Amino acid sequence: MQSCKDYPESLSYKYHLAYLLGESLLQTNKTWYRGSYFTLHKKIQKAKEKYQEISYIIKELKAFNQKPYEQIDIIELANSSQEIYSLLQTYKDYLPLLQTLFLNFPFFMQYPNEILQWLNSKEFKEQYIKTNHPYPPLLNPDRLNAKRE
Repeated sequence: MQSCKDYPESLSYKYHLAYLLGESLLQTNKTWYRGSYFTLHKKIQKAKEKYQEISYIIKELKAFNQKPYEQIDIIELANSSQEIYSLLQTYKDYLPLLQTLFLNFPFFMQYPNEILQWLNSKEFKEQYIKTNHPYPPLLNPDRLNAKRE
């Protein structure tokens, strides 16, 4: 099945709202005798939040002329969707960073922790955001130069 041409896109249906809601309902129904119907509302809210995060990220990828299903693993995206969503909301006004991020999105998916640590650092905010730098790096250039030396 993985050799099919549209396999990556077919995985995206697993993170569609109807699928996520159905999965929540099935999980709830399996453990009905433990009172899981009392937590159904909470599970539905989590499914809706997950769907909103993933759909927002995919919409942004398409806005920057990226083909999300060819470049990224949708399962990895779903696992880190909350961090990516919060990053996009934090820097939604800093267009050069968003362009850099989406042009290098597969690289971002490989090293999300290092990139998020750098983007949330005080040094990045002072050097790049306050000056509205047109080419912000995804990793700390000083640290990379020190490692190379």
